[in-house]
Amino acid sequence: MTQDALPMEWLAPMRSIAFARIADDGALQWANEGFRRLLPDAVRNASHLHVAPYLLSPRLDALQRLAGTAAAPCYRGLLTIGDPEGQARSLRGHVRFQSDGWLLMAEHDIEDIMRVSDAAMRLSADLAQSQRELIVMNRRLSEREAEIHSLSVTDQLTGVGNRRQLDQCLEAAVMTARTEHIPFSLVMIDIDHFKAVNDVFGHAIGDRLLQHLARTLQEGLRNTDTVCRFGGEEFAIVMPDCDLDAAGACSEAMRTRIAQLPGVEQAPRVTATFGVAQWREGDTADSLLQRADDALYQGKSDGRNRVVCADAPCAPMRPSGAGERSRQAWPASIERRRRGGHWHPASGGAEHSRGGSG
Repeated sequence: MTQDALPMEWLAPMRSIAFARIADDGALQWANEGFRRLLPDAVRNASHLHVAPYLLSPRLDALQRLAGTAAAPCYRGLLTIGDPEGQARSLRGHVRFQSDGWLLMAEHDIEDIMRVSDAAMRLSADLAQSQRELIVMNRRLSEREAEIHSLSVTDQLTGVGNRRQLDQCLEAAVMTARTEHIPFSLVMIDIDHFKAVNDVFGHAIGDRLLQHLARTLQEGLRNTDTVCRFGGEEFAIVMPDCDLDAAGACSEAMRTRIAQLPGVEQAPRVTATFGVAQWREGDTADSLLQRADDALYQGKSDGRNRVVCADAPCAPMRPSGAGERSRQAWPASIERRRRGGHWHPASGGAEHSRGGSG
């Protein structure tokens, strides 16, 4: 069979078969894709190329000796072709001698190709599995990071935000107010006579009271409002996009609900005092917190169980009868507990200032 008898347009793009026509002196006259891919990258597409350096076994001079002594085809067996100082491939094929050169035809080992293909498929499957596992691990890591962050800004007793959460919310609200000129308010809440609850009824009941109050504060608030435990029996609420009047009205509604709550176990009802301040130009988080705290202190000094708005032209919101009856019931209840042996001497039996008894 001669080269002319072969459909060259079929052979040219084939990669699984190496086909080439080589002149007597080793010049490459024609080669298909399967042969050229065996050559080094630097000479693979050269138009004038001598292939003698790349015929590694048998070498060109050995083929020339065989051409004069052997019957056609002059060589059949393993052909090694490639870079003498780099990668080479061995293929099964034959070389046929012609009057003006050689025809070389060889095939890539199909079993080797299948092994490579199988290995590639296994690697692809392993890669896909690794990617799926990585996605799962990243999701779990994200969930864990979110959980850790939530724990870092959550008060473990009450489930509302902690002081760190309050600081972050205040800083963000101040930044928004400065850039977008949207008002917001801060509400400070303190449970009245809370130290007496701990002293008379024990810290376990005091803890349950804090949990009950935290849930009550969250009721009726918007999703954008953030309740935080400031410390001890004090709470704070950051109310974005809320002016002083609206924050004061909301605080009065919360104060009324707290005053109407039933007592926790054997403890009597409690009340709470509210201090409200609206952010104003030039305020920092600390200055706003100080003004709300001052309003709260004023409410404690004025008799507790009331809402006091900082810089408000109107009078403080005062308690209704239910709250007053609850507050007036405290001295008698404490006295009964004192006579029953449950009064802690450390309290001294006297009413404490804000920051002690609440």
